[in-house]
Amino acid sequence: MPNDPHDELLKLSNDYSSPLTMSSPYRSHSPSPSSALSSTVYLHSNTDNGSANVSRNPSSAGRGRSLSPAPVQYANHYLDPFAPTAEEGPTPKSAKSVQFADRPASESTLYDRGRSGPATPISPGMKHRSIRDSTHLIPTPLLTHPLSLRLPIAFGIPIMMFALGIGLEVGLYFSNRDNGFASFFLVFIHSIVPTLFVVPVAIAWRELDWYVRDLQPYVIMSKGNAVPEESVLLDYGKILQSLPNPSRANLYYILTSSGFAMLNSLKFKHRLVFWSSAMAMATYLFQPLAASIFSIQQLDRTWDSTANSIKQLSVNTPDIITLSPFVAAAGFADASVSNGLGDPPFVLNGWAVAEFVFPTDPLLNGSMIVNTTAIQTNPQCQNPSETPTVLPVSGSSSFQIVGTVTKIPGLPEGCKQSVQFDPNDAVQQYGVQAVGNCSTDGTPTPAIGNNVSLGGDIRFAPVMFWFYRNNTESNQPEARVVFCSPTIKGFNVKASARLDNRNLTKVDEINNYTANNDVFGGDNAGRAFNAVHSCEGSATNTGIPGTIFKAAQLGQGDTGLQQTFDSPNGFLDLTNAVYTRHLSFSAKAIYFTNNNVTVDAIMTELTPRLYVNPVPGHALAFSLIAVGIVGLIVHIFHRRQRRHLYLTNPPGTIASIIAMTSHSGIGELLMPYDKEKVLEKKLEDLRFGMDKRTGAVVVDGYARARQYGGGGGDGGSYYGGGKAGYAKLSKDRSEARDEAMMSLLGKNDDRPEHPRKESSHLSTESDPSMYESSARAAYDAANGNYPPTTGWRMSTSGARR
Repeated sequence: MPNDPHDELLKLSNDYSSPLTMSSPYRSHSPSPSSALSSTVYLHSNTDNGSANVSRNPSSAGRGRSLSPAPVQYANHYLDPFAPTAEEGPTPKSAKSVQFADRPASESTLYDRGRSGPATPISPGMKHRSIRDSTHLIPTPLLTHPLSLRLPIAFGIPIMMFALGIGLEVGLYFSNRDNGFASFFLVFIHSIVPTLFVVPVAIAWRELDWYVRDLQPYVIMSKGNAVPEESVLLDYGKILQSLPNPSRANLYYILTSSGFAMLNSLKFKHRLVFWSSAMAMATYLFQPLAASIFSIQQLDRTWDSTANSIKQLSVNTPDIITLSPFVAAAGFADASVSNGLGDPPFVLNGWAVAEFVFPTDPLLNGSMIVNTTAIQTNPQCQNPSETPTVLPVSGSSSFQIVGTVTKIPGLPEGCKQSVQFDPNDAVQQYGVQAVGNCSTDGTPTPAIGNNVSLGGDIRFAPVMFWFYRNNTESNQPEARVVFCSPTIKGFNVKASARLDNRNLTKVDEINNYTANNDVFGGDNAGRAFNAVHSCEGSATNTGIPGTIFKAAQLGQGDTGLQQTFDSPNGFLDLTNAVYTRHLSFSAKAIYFTNNNVTVDAIMTELTPRLYVNPVPGHALAFSLIAVGIVGLIVHIFHRRQRRHLYLTNPPGTIASIIAMTSHSGIGELLMPYDKEKVLEKKLEDLRFGMDKRTGAVVVDGYARARQYGGGGGDGGSYYGGGKAGYAKLSKDRSEARDEAMMSLLGKNDDRPEHPRKESSHLSTESDPSMYESSARAAYDAANGNYPPTTGWRMSTSGARR
């Protein structure tokens, strides 16, 4: 069987003895008494068949038990493992090391080049290179515990997020209850609080997530026998592709980095990494939610207060005698129809409220609610039971309008009332008359006189409004009548009024007014002044009907009056509106007198309020609570996973990674230009662990069986250790060969055979394809040609190709 060139690289010259060592967590066996101190694997020469075996100590086998011996008392027996030449000191006493055949410096193929000038060879001191698992030479370091993973921080951040979520829910409750929050810095809070909410929490959690990802390979290696995919080749921080668009770099980074970590963690069943990455991605939702959580709205702010009531329920007799309240009410009713005015202060839709004092602060923009007393007036107007008739009066030029009462309190149903007028005075006429006693025998009863009425007082009598016109189209007289019987009632009310114009906006009944006074007792006995008819009230007798007639003309334009006459309820609706306003305005003047008492009030101010929007608020609170709970669980279990992790230098810079692997012995067998696929191929048969004393990354064993044959000799067998990952040891130490080395050099059965010379040394002719691979570089390194020739061919002109 022809010799394999990869086997030939380990043929050793009897004149050289530089050590070659590979990373191993096991102690080597040697005749030397101090061999137990060397945690190395040695390659020895074999002149019989060119094969080699791994020399290891099977007694130290054990998953995750890589431990280098303490070197203190034996430190003077060892050289610096990185000495540039073999002449600077002896090799370890416990190891009969083998030195690879050296190549003269003149044959070196790696040159030190500048930007210009001739190439100069690398220093001859580099021609001897030792590769040794030298963790036994390292003093025992102190453990390193990253600050972010310490108990107060690792548990405090999720607890803080949970507390923020609960606090946000509490804030939502008070925001809904109090209609937001008042502040002098609303704009500042609106703009800066979302950032304060998001940035510290999101950055803190992402920092924890990065530590969970970065430490996962070390957690796996701390258990020992770790495959490369889950240890030295695992990168949870990688991005799937290069960024396609710089403007979308941040979003793409989020989706690729965190998304890759989640997918890769599912592949290896790293559940803590999956949930940590998922929660890290959830923190990116905080920004849009927090940006929309606050809004500044004009909302009501309410607080309890008091007010001074300056009126009380009582009959204002002097004003009734002068009739000034009725005349003023009639004038205001007419002005409101002519100019479209609303109700005056303390009057609203038939309510007359006792006056109170408004706050004088001009900056107030809201309303107040006062507990006070009020009079409710009701005109109780009805249409006649049949269309009124216009009949001439015999013996005169006057006409008589006859209307039939339907059902009005104080008047029997079917009662007929009549009023006379002279049509020659005007083609359009109107008026009001007090309704007197009447019979139901069909005989019209004329309007009562000025001193005769129901109950003996014309001021409290029901009234009949009448309206007449001569229809120009048919040249026929037309008339309409409306019967009204006004009433009043007293109530304790809550009166709401605006602070800017002092107009009432709402009156709510609390209960009936039961106090006995001259309004609801005595001679008045709760009777309502009709406010339109009295012996001296000519102004009111014509003012209110005239206002109603004007409203009919203005409401429908040029044809408004005719439409009002044609409508069944045309004059009824207008009479209710105008007469109610007249009665309520009159009641404010005649049923209240001066007084000064303090009453309860509720102030409501319309101010800018910082309002928490419910939908994004609840969503953000739920996200914070969920991330906090899941994050706390993740770090509880992650802390348990790190119990067996002996970490002396947290991962970070390139220097820290070099420091953790520099004593493993495999660094010089990997090339700087090895791509990921090449590294996977080289390392696929290795199993990795961490030294329990120094925290260094070491090779823990290999996985697969390999067969190598030697020229004319028996082949040496190499076996994968399965789960334990331990190599069987050859009894012949001279045939020892490191399986990890062969894995780094490439598979035996994949290598092409090459022509050989008769001599025992390697042929100078080799497959040119080997110069294009990292295996060729390792091949050169093992033969003493260091630095290697791979990728450094020289053209005839001296330029590098």
